Amino acid sequence: MSNQKYEVCITIKFSDQEAWDLAQFLRRAGFSDFRSNTVDDDEAHRMIVAAEKVRKALADVGYSPGSVTKFVKPRDNLSLSGIEISDGQF
Repeated sequence: MSNQKYEVCITIKFSDQEAWDLAQFLRRAGFSDFRSNTVDDDEAHRMIVAAEKVRKALADVGYSPGSVTKFVKPRDNLSLSGIEISDGQF
């Protein structure tokens, strides 16, 4: 990846089950899960920052494992828009 700094905005559609499963994974994943798939600690930390943004976006639309309400209402597809992943410092 280049050193050029810019933001990326993505929109993703998930099924209800996919959204829930990804939210569960992101809640359970720890540093060692990320670190085992990176070249160094810095890359692992950047991946965690990005994953946390996705986890928060899922929580914002009702997919938050461990919360009192698991989701607002079932949907055929879930669209997460406005997720901004920045190549900035954490």
